[in-house]
Amino acid sequence: MEPVGLAVGVVGLAGLFSVCLDAVQRFDAWKKFGDELATLGVRVEVQRLRLDKWGQAVGLKQNSASDIEGHHHPALDDARTSRTVKTLLTTIQEVFTRKVSALFTDETGCAGSGGDLAAQDHFGVSSTSRRARLGWAFRDKSTVRAAVEEFAGLIQDLHDLVPPLGDAEAQRGLRLWLLGRHTPNEVFEKALKGKLENTCQWIFCRQELLDWASSDFSKCSTKHLWIHGPPGFGKTALCATLLQHIKSTFTTPVVSFFFSSDDLESRRDPFVALRLWLVQLLPEPTVFSRLRRSWKNSQGHVATAGDVIGAFEEVIKSFSECTFVIDGIDECENGGVTNDNSSVTSFLKTVSRIADGTNTRILITSREDTAIRQGFMNNTGATFVEYKISQQDVRPDIDEYSRVVVRQKLIGRDGNTCEDLCQKMAERCEGQFLWIKLKGSRLSRYKAATLLKAEIEKTPSGLDDLYGRNWDRIGAIEDRDDRERAYAMMRWVSFATRPLTVAELTAALLVDLSCDNMQLDEIPYLLEDDYVENEILKMSASLLEIHEPLSETDGPDASAQTVHFTHFTAKQYFILRMAEKIDTLMMLLDRGANRSAISEAKSTALHVASYRGRLEVARKLLEDCSDINTRKQQTMSPLFQAAADGNVNVVKLLLERGGDPFVVNNKGLTLTQITAGYGYLDVFQVLLDTGLDVDTHKGLTPLHHACVDGHADMVRMLLARGANNNAMYEGLGALHAAAFYCHLHIFEILLSNGLDLDTAINTPFHITTGQGSVGMVRFLLECTAKVSETNRDSQLILFHASVTRGQSSVTRLLIEENDAFGVNARTDDGLTPAHLAARAGHVDLIQMLIDQWADVSMTKISGKTPLHDAARFGHVEILHADVVQLLLGSGTALTAKTANGLTPLHAAALQGHTEVVKLCLDSGAFIDTADVEGDTPLIDASIWGRIDTIKLLLDRGANLEATNLEGQTSLKAASCQGQTAVAKLLLEIGAKKDVTSYFGSTPLMAASYLGHTAIVKLLLENGANVEARDVDGRTPSIAASYASHDEVLEPLLSKECCTETTDPEVRDRFGQTALSFAVGLQKHAVARRLLPTGKVSLLSRDQFGRTPVSWAKGLGYANMDNFFADEDEAKAEQAPELPEDEGLVTQDRGTDTEEDRV
Repeated sequence: MEPVGLAVGVVGLAGLFSVCLDAVQRFDAWKKFGDELATLGVRVEVQRLRLDKWGQAVGLKQNSASDIEGHHHPALDDARTSRTVKTLLTTIQEVFTRKVSALFTDETGCAGSGGDLAAQDHFGVSSTSRRARLGWAFRDKSTVRAAVEEFAGLIQDLHDLVPPLGDAEAQRGLRLWLLGRHTPNEVFEKALKGKLENTCQWIFCRQELLDWASSDFSKCSTKHLWIHGPPGFGKTALCATLLQHIKSTFTTPVVSFFFSSDDLESRRDPFVALRLWLVQLLPEPTVFSRLRRSWKNSQGHVATAGDVIGAFEEVIKSFSECTFVIDGIDECENGGVTNDNSSVTSFLKTVSRIADGTNTRILITSREDTAIRQGFMNNTGATFVEYKISQQDVRPDIDEYSRVVVRQKLIGRDGNTCEDLCQKMAERCEGQFLWIKLKGSRLSRYKAATLLKAEIEKTPSGLDDLYGRNWDRIGAIEDRDDRERAYAMMRWVSFATRPLTVAELTAALLVDLSCDNMQLDEIPYLLEDDYVENEILKMSASLLEIHEPLSETDGPDASAQTVHFTHFTAKQYFILRMAEKIDTLMMLLDRGANRSAISEAKSTALHVASYRGRLEVARKLLEDCSDINTRKQQTMSPLFQAAADGNVNVVKLLLERGGDPFVVNNKGLTLTQITAGYGYLDVFQVLLDTGLDVDTHKGLTPLHHACVDGHADMVRMLLARGANNNAMYEGLGALHAAAFYCHLHIFEILLSNGLDLDTAINTPFHITTGQGSVGMVRFLLECTAKVSETNRDSQLILFHASVTRGQSSVTRLLIEENDAFGVNARTDDGLTPAHLAARAGHVDLIQMLIDQWADVSMTKISGKTPLHDAARFGHVEILHADVVQLLLGSGTALTAKTANGLTPLHAAALQGHTEVVKLCLDSGAFIDTADVEGDTPLIDASIWGRIDTIKLLLDRGANLEATNLEGQTSLKAASCQGQTAVAKLLLEIGAKKDVTSYFGSTPLMAASYLGHTAIVKLLLENGANVEARDVDGRTPSIAASYASHDEVLEPLLSKECCTETTDPEVRDRFGQTALSFAVGLQKHAVARRLLPTGKVSLLSRDQFGRTPVSWAKGLGYANMDNFFADEDEAKAEQAPELPEDEGLVTQDRGTDTEEDRV
């Protein structure tokens, strides 16, 4: 137990460490034992020394409390780290005291007898019984080893959590390896600093967030929550608030990344987020040790994208639960590109794939973006929930923010005026905090209240309109130099690789493209707040803003402040307007700019204009003879690019100028397919007006694509324009697409057009039940249309679809709503829902079926019960053990046998599902039960090499020498199958090495005949009889010769085995020798192996008078020299087919599969 008073602060940790170390240091019991435990004892010593040195390195082992408080590892000051260290130290003490030390000093078992291990009688035989030695070999020894491993793992966790200084240096190197040229940004800190207190609280009562944040992962392992809203809705501040909250409430790791429009690298590559996530996870136990090897193998190179993805995949699976937060991913420059490895879609699909199967939460806040939605599409193994921020959600925060802005600008004005203006701004902004910020900057306390109200009322509510008014103010600047200076400022801020300080921006503005020299005489004398206000903020018409540095060392100097756009959308607006400045384009073209130049993204200028929807730019480029059908990286033309991004006016222009409407991309998608998939009604209408067919003649039709993505208006248009609603692609129609993606509204539209549910092999009803959409299934159950209960091949019942996919909610609905879906419904081969649930390991469904009075003892035609399937399909053994326990509790018979006589115990044993075997034995299964061939569970486990299962069966008293109908024991079975590890184990336990089957074959003969050299050597080392004979008088050497295994002959004829009394010339009952078989069957290598022994004769005659020489002559060789000169391969086709000798090998299972056995 932890001493009272030692659980407070770092001094308390030091006290706990002292108690823990003292308990470990007093242990020396291992020194009394012999060699069998010495190795484990030394490992304990090593870990004890590591614990001692760790305590010294982190400052927990010092002379006084003041020394500990003043000189300890800084990581121990973190509350969470301190709590975890305390837990680890307490666990180490408990594990060591109750497991390691206790097992070494146990007086009742073999391990605890200390010197008794060496106590033997006068004949050199241990006095310990065979049962005790077996118990030590399979229970105590493995338990001690497991305890020592657990002890060592806990010590390593301490080093990973709080690494000594040497490891801390390595952590810095690992951090640099992961980051490369990337650096963490300060968006999170700035967002928290800039938001008002007690705002963003509305999100904490939304059910979507509560479900996502809960610790219940029973429905699905990975949970995604995407919170999206229009620009300016305060999403980054909301994300920062959420992050701050969950970090303080979750006990599991929480990491985050905030994309910044100022960070050029993260804008180009969303996978930067993985690097920053991994860096934040480095302090977590085990992460450092997992990544350290990869870092060392990098030989000084920065981690590649593949390294980072691999590291993330390795790390995420080491956590029982983890949370990842990401904000602003829509700001990536290639967000709209979906077929690029560094696209937003690719990033999200990668993260989702890696997180699949783990208890992981992923939170995303951004604008609504198709690329983000596509990143989570088709991931049926995770829950994906969207929440769209509404104006009603943010209205309380908008009211408070507008009050703050108005009161700051209208200092001294009366309260009623301020409150009236606040309400008008809050109503006018449409939920956009940014609108209030920009509009508030134009308020003046010197204007009359009526003028202020009128100005607010006439200001457009949209951000683009507001940006447009500010842009017009810049264009209205009378002085041309000042106007161009304003444009230049925003160009520098837009395209700089990092945020520029005021001083850097001022210097950059001295660069004039029309002048070869810098205008050094124009450098301002002082860069003060007045300069910033008048020369930067006012001139940019509030599109730019100033950020003060967070670092305290930078001080209040105005020149050190950084310049940013007020919002990412402001930057986008500026780039759009600059691109539309035809005079800029004209200047570039006049100066010889290459209109066919290819960018890093493999795009031409026309591609960019088409993607961005820049109509005038595209028109100008076409006038200057840009290639209208040039393909971007051999994937898409400008027309395809414009259509894929919904830029209808550019699509019209390109079609008018000769764009090819029949163009396809690299995946074979047509213009109509891609626009239908994105739901661009206006673009699709334009394409149809050019004469394109509403249907495609191969692949998925536009109707399929519209149904997949749930575009109801597009589906209606297609049906109205005559789209074939019965079109099939690989047996799947539009109804199937709507069913698979659970689009109920699309389903209703299609059914209203007369589509039949029974349209293919698997009806849409089957697909819906398998996908788990309760709403869709309820709708179909209530639908008047005919619903077929079985699919066309009569092999899968509708009810089975939901059970197979583990959809408990749908299964319950089917049971409750429709009596036709019986819990005992069977397929043609007798398969019931209980069989399917048992083989898939769905515990909740088994319980549901039992509660609904399902007969869980029903058998298939093969005789298998659900218990057989649960015992066999143990891919996740613990889960299937739960299913087995549930079935056993419901009264399922352990004695039930299949047509082959296999019990559930057989099925579990041959599959090696040890936990299931243990459950069966604990429930009373007969351990030596035999199937129709006489095989016991031990024999089955030996055939398939299930070591752990064999140990358990032997420990529970299985008959080691039990035989099947052919007289095979477990050792003979293992020898036939080449299971060397099993044979070694059985021999160590004392299995009879020369036991014979009913044909007289020994394990050595079977292994020799089948060519299992390793087992032959093992049997010979254990004294197997090399001269044993079967019923035909054949020895192991004859068996090896007969089967042409010359490599097996080497140990059989070695000096250790072939003594003076050993006769390689031994004959079988027909007088045939090993050499006779070798020559008669043209086994040249075997004959060469036998002749050098000097004990075989080429003239030895069998009962029919045949000698090896006569065999050779009969095969066409003039003499034996010709026989040995011939190549084996040259005569391989002439060699007679080798018949199976049942006397040498009985019941060879080498051709059987586990499916055949079960």
